Amino acid sequence: MLKILKVTDSSTLATREDATKVQLNDVAEVVFQTETPLVYDLFTQQQVTGRFVVVDGYDVAGGGTITEHYQGDTELDGAIFSTDNDDYQLNLFDQYCLTAGGQVVTRQHQGHYQLGAELPLKGAGYSYPTDFAILLARQDRVLTINDGHFSGVQPLASYQETLPLVNQRGARLKLSQITDLPKYLTERETLDDKTKADFYQKWLDFDTYHQIVIEDI
Repeated sequence: MLKILKVTDSSTLATREDATKVQLNDVAEVVFQTETPLVYDLFTQQQVTGRFVVVDGYDVAGGGTITEHYQGDTELDGAIFSTDNDDYQLNLFDQYCLTAGGQVVTRQHQGHYQLGAELPLKGAGYSYPTDFAILLARQDRVLTINDGHFSGVQPLASYQETLPLVNQRGARLKLSQITDLPKYLTERETLDDKTKADFYQKWLDFDTYHQIVIEDI
C-alpha cells in the first residue's frame, strides 16, 4: 500500500484523513503500488473487473473496488482540472465518433485547466452551458463552472446550488430539484450488474450535451 487517503470507521462513520493504518472492519480509500503492471477496469465502468481482494499468505485480508487511476507525480491524460492541492481527471470534452465499420470510438481530449481557466465548452460532438457543476461522487467533491471558467471545488456535503449537474463524463443528472441528489447518491452506492441499466436510464441523460460525430461512412 503506497498511501492512505481516507479512513472511515464502519461503526461510527467518522472519517479520518490523517490515518496511518487501516484497522479491522474500517473502510478506506488507499493507493496501491504493484511490482508489475496490472490489467484492470474502473468499478464505475466494469464492475466485474473493477473489484479486487487482498490476500495475506493464505488468508483474505480485505477487498474493494478500483475508483480511479492514481498517477502520483506523473503527467495525467485527458482533461485535467487542477487546484493548488488536487488534480481531477475528467472526460467532459471527449469526442464520440461513429466509424465506417459501425463502431463508436472515443477520441480523448487532452487539456490541463487550472482554477480560473476558461474552458472549451463547445466542440465537435459536445456543447455545455456557461454555468454548471460536475459531481465527483467517489471523491466527495463538486467542481463548479461559472461564466465558462473553472471557478471552484467544494465538498459534496456542502453543495446547495441549483446549477445543472453532470457526471465526470458529461452526462446530465436528471435531478428535478436539489433534494433529489441524496436519492441519486444512495442508489449509486448500491449498484450491481442487475440494477445499473435501470439506474442509468433513471438518472443520466448523455444526449443533453453530447452527440455522436458521424465520420465518412
